[in-house]
Amino acid sequence: MRKSLKTILAAGFFAAALSTVAYGAGWEQTGDVWHYTDESGNRLKGWHNIKEENGDKTYWYYFDPSTGDMATGWKEIKEENSEAKHYYFFDEVNGAMWVDMITPDGSYVNSDGVWIKEGKPAESSEPEASKPAETEADETESTATETTEAAEETNIDKSEYADKLVSLINEKRRAQGLSEFNRDERLEAGAEIRAEELTISYSSLRPDGNKSKYAIDGWENYTALVEIKDKSASPEATMENWFKERTSESLILTDSFSQGGKTFSFTDIGVGCKEKDGELYFALFLNGHAE
Repeated sequence: MRKSLKTILAAGFFAAALSTVAYGAGWEQTGDVWHYTDESGNRLKGWHNIKEENGDKTYWYYFDPSTGDMATGWKEIKEENSEAKHYYFFDEVNGAMWVDMITPDGSYVNSDGVWIKEGKPAESSEPEASKPAETEADETESTATETTEAAEETNIDKSEYADKLVSLINEKRRAQGLSEFNRDERLEAGAEIRAEELTISYSSLRPDGNKSKYAIDGWENYTALVEIKDKSASPEATMENWFKERTSESLILTDSFSQGGKTFSFTDIGVGCKEKDGELYFALFLNGHAE
């Protein structure tokens, strides 16, 4: 069971990746729970490898054997035809199984998505653990200190790479007859923080388990927000990667979008860049304003 995570949509934007399908095979949402139906309208149950919409990649998902509810967070799952059980972590936004990654609580899942130690990741009062225990405050402070020290040790000209990436993005937008994005200082600062955090844990969530939007000072003032991330060798390579991901491409080249019955336009951008072991980590925030 292998997958990779590339594009992360934040602040309620995950619906762009998991679109609702009324009839036939596809994703559908009931309240806060997602399901996937086959062409006959039946909900999938158990393990399923599903191809992303408008793309070529596939991701592993797990659906409750009784209800068909999509799993998120930690989930203990029994092996078929065996009494063995393993813990898996499913993205808390889009439900895709994580592999070969550090989870938000600091645990590790291998290339098959299995938590590397047998048993329960952390103690829980609930009969079926869905999430490990919260990180202690002193551990959170230690992580923040390590992040700051790592930032001070980075020698790469981060602003040069960020400038180049924004220039490439605006060049693409001009070619499509779209207006250029404006640089936003708070988005830039938040993107720098997220880029540094990606060198610690390449995840949709921050190392402390919070959502990426909390990296932005005063994020509540933003009408709509989306984050895109990547790791590559150059800004050019990052652009190529993003434009292979249809969702990223559509967000970068969008003129307007609808959410919650309102129409928004992306006008502001913030890009952060960090380097670790010869690899660049990019984080990009786009902000949308109501029209």
